Amino acid sequence: MQHSLKIILGGCLLAAGSAAAFAGDATNLPPAPSWAEANKHVTYDEFMQAAKESFPYATPEQFKLRVENDLTLKTCNESMDQPNAQQAAAILEFEKKRLVFPADGKLLGDWKKGEEIAKSTTGDRIGFADADDPSHPNGSNCFACHVMIPGQPGGNMGPSLVDYGKRGQSPAILKYTYEHVYDAKALVPCTIMPRYGGEGHLLTAEQVADIVAFLTDPQSPVNQPEAKH
Repeated sequence: MQHSLKIILGGCLLAAGSAAAFAGDATNLPPAPSWAEANKHVTYDEFMQAAKESFPYATPEQFKLRVENDLTLKTCNESMDQPNAQQAAAILEFEKKRLVFPADGKLLGDWKKGEEIAKSTTGDRIGFADADDPSHPNGSNCFACHVMIPGQPGGNMGPSLVDYGKRGQSPAILKYTYEHVYDAKALVPCTIMPRYGGEGHLLTAEQVADIVAFLTDPQSPVNQPEAKH
């Protein structure tokens, strides 16, 4: 439909502008439009209608729970991911309340389990004809958005996490890393990084702690030199 195409084209414009900027001399290129500028002609109602049509197999209850009743998603959608100071503060307060920590208080789990979770692509997807089997264990598919292990492929939607362990394993670093994986929106309103922890989401608190270990443990492949062949 027309407004769905507008949203897609807006994203393509942003991607094309970014690609051109890295392709060579960008001094004569006009700046890429912001998301809000590229989609200022798309109303919130049109956006929501397009979102519903993108998940044709989702039940009304699923969509309402995941989107319409979610303060953060509603605010970010309405503001085109540009919340004002008051909205951002409300999001942070809302998301902070979602944070749950492991029952034993340990934020550092097993990095080998964390690697398995990070590489697994199984997840609780809704609204698709080929939605994942809920009986299969969930993963986080971290490599879709991040390069994590030197010399191995990964996505570029998020920053490279290679050598993340150089930050150390102080209590402050472990807490920051845990919260960012569990619910990045509790730190950065409207970030594109999904919420991974919590009821109705992919991972348990203990599994998030395993990913923290995968990122920070000196023995983890994240923090090893690239293998020579």
